[in-house]
Amino acid sequence: MYRFFDKQVLRVMRPYAVIISFCLLLCASVGMYVLRQLEHSVVTSNESMNALVQSAVDRRLDELYRYSVTLELNNTNISLKTRSSIPQPISAPVYRLYDSIRDFVDSNALAQGLYIYYPALDFSVGNLGCFSADAYRALQTIPQREPDGKWTSQLMQIEEPTLLLDQRPQTEEAVLCYVRPQKIDRSCRAVMVMEIDRQALIQVFSQAQELFPEAFQLSILLDGEVIASKGDEVDAATVETMFAQWNQENDHALTHGDTAVYFSRSMLSGLYYASFYNAGSTMRTVRTTIAICAVCALLTLLIGFVGTFYVSILNVRPVRKLLHRLGAQENDETDAYELLTERVDQLMQANEQSSQRIFEHQMLLDSNFFVTLLRGELRSESAVVLAANRYGVVFSEPMFQVLVAANEKRTLPDGDGWQRTIYETMAAHNVEGLCTAFRGRLCILLNSDKPYSQPVLQSLCQDIMNLYYPNEPAAAGIGTCCDSLTAIITSYHCACWALLACTPDCAHPVCVYSPEHAQGHHGDARVMQNFCNFIYQKSYAQARNMLPQLYEEYLTSGVVPSADLMRQQAVTSLLADAACETLSDGDAAEVTRVLSTAQSAKEYRQRMELVLERLDKQQNHNAPEKQKYPVTARAKQIIDESYTDPLMGLYLVSEQLNVSNSYLSTAFKNAYGVSLVQYLNRLRVEHAKKLILETPMSIKEIALASGFSSDINFIRVFKKQENTTPSMLRKKPPEEPAPA
Repeated sequence: MYRFFDKQVLRVMRPYAVIISFCLLLCASVGMYVLRQLEHSVVTSNESMNALVQSAVDRRLDELYRYSVTLELNNTNISLKTRSSIPQPISAPVYRLYDSIRDFVDSNALAQGLYIYYPALDFSVGNLGCFSADAYRALQTIPQREPDGKWTSQLMQIEEPTLLLDQRPQTEEAVLCYVRPQKIDRSCRAVMVMEIDRQALIQVFSQAQELFPEAFQLSILLDGEVIASKGDEVDAATVETMFAQWNQENDHALTHGDTAVYFSRSMLSGLYYASFYNAGSTMRTVRTTIAICAVCALLTLLIGFVGTFYVSILNVRPVRKLLHRLGAQENDETDAYELLTERVDQLMQANEQSSQRIFEHQMLLDSNFFVTLLRGELRSESAVVLAANRYGVVFSEPMFQVLVAANEKRTLPDGDGWQRTIYETMAAHNVEGLCTAFRGRLCILLNSDKPYSQPVLQSLCQDIMNLYYPNEPAAAGIGTCCDSLTAIITSYHCACWALLACTPDCAHPVCVYSPEHAQGHHGDARVMQNFCNFIYQKSYAQARNMLPQLYEEYLTSGVVPSADLMRQQAVTSLLADAACETLSDGDAAEVTRVLSTAQSAKEYRQRMELVLERLDKQQNHNAPEKQKYPVTARAKQIIDESYTDPLMGLYLVSEQLNVSNSYLSTAFKNAYGVSLVQYLNRLRVEHAKKLILETPMSIKEIALASGFSSDINFIRVFKKQENTTPSMLRKKPPEEPAPA
């Protein structure tokens, strides 16, 4: 059972009590404010009423405006405006124009009459017929034209559509007209006049009074003159006088005793609206509202305190349980929230330390994986993928490139945080990848969707050398960009060759790899490339025939003593991969052992001949019938048949054809002008375009159905190829067929 003055309960209740007290003071302030605001509630009500009347009238007038535009574009009307004489006899199109105007006047409640006056013809066409101007005015119950053509002159002087009052001499009341001049070449060729029924406007007032009964009179004014009113308690002269006063004072409302009036203006029609109401009766509603608010405030205060006490008890229970779990005693004077804050801080620090250790551990795993790659221990794509999964390394992009930096003594940076600093430097240059130390060099493996520009790579290398070798000479080499995991070791060797070729023109030179760098240390690179192509094509007899050239121009042509061993290791690795693809596992291991244990260059050459001869025999024995066809053609056939398979790619096709990834990629591009991946993506995008335009499938469903691993990858490839997104293509309207 909780004591009312329990320490923890009172602590929880304290902010609630402060809030409730504040709310009570706020209610008092709001009450005073509401008292003043409700005094102006009638103004707001009348503003709404005026807005309603204005909206209704403007809506009705807008119908007239739209029809006037239609008449202006009428072909018959246009023809009459360009004529210099009245057609005799009057043509059928003119009568059809008359019928159209008559039908509109009959169907529109607001339109009392409508005619078009042509000054050049002195001719009018309206709902009453097609007559001369004098005759038409006579049909309007005007027996003769007004003196000196006052109304006609007034019409001719109008420049823009406007509302006018047509003062008829036979009646005391003027007719409200909407006048629209129609000009050609800056001269008035026709004037359209619509007569507006004031009784229709008064009916709109009646509807408004049903919604706002406190208003006892509504009026509409044009240029300060009352043209329509509902209610007769205030005469027109008084309304016009009050309007003039309002126009001078520029105030929304005017009061006179218990009577108040509110004015507003329509920006569409230019009409002014006035509403009159009894302000004394309205204040009774204000006082009633204030009393209700006061009672509600007191009830809220009472319920708030009771609810606060109950909520405080509920909030204290989990705090008590948590304090008990933390070892706090029942009568412990230690502040509960300070104790909780201290323990939470300890947990956050422990979590941060754990995250730090996880990051350092992952950096160590990334480094070990990278070193394994650089040592050449992973010779196949599948082996690299398995090792990456084992080390927790994920490559999100298809392109790879290696950077190497080292000083003259090949000493590594001191301390344990140099890797973190390199990652931070890479992040500052918006590049991603791995870093490690290998054989006295700083090695960085970049992973991107497309090759980084040379200025970005050079700036990154400069920043790293300035950071780790600020006061000693150092150099950096940039290797080739590749799209295969097994080619990373090649990019590393290229970076090392570029590093050896750096000229000391500055403290920290950066050199980008070129084939000339490899030729100085690895012999003629073209010879090795041709030899590799024969091996990739499984043309072992041709590879055997060029062994003398390979031996003389590649294996023994280096100027660096250690280069001979590196070149020999490269050839051994190449032949070992070929043996794994052609021979059994035991025979392949034997080939690797035989090549690796050669004691001299002469013995190594002899063993290469024996290995190539054995590979050639085995290849001729195992070659299936389908090998008679070009590899590129069979690769294209496989892709054409299975491009919607998400697993379809360079690696899968090369495995099915029993060739290397690099050879298949090069041969396919030479045969078709595009890479295998580009051709595959082209087929998938074309299939996706068809699904986008012809099916209601979602973008994610289309991506999976087209062979993409995810919708994100699909959108990236689609935008790169089509220069638009799938969603924009679906929203784009279909192109109209070209005219025959």
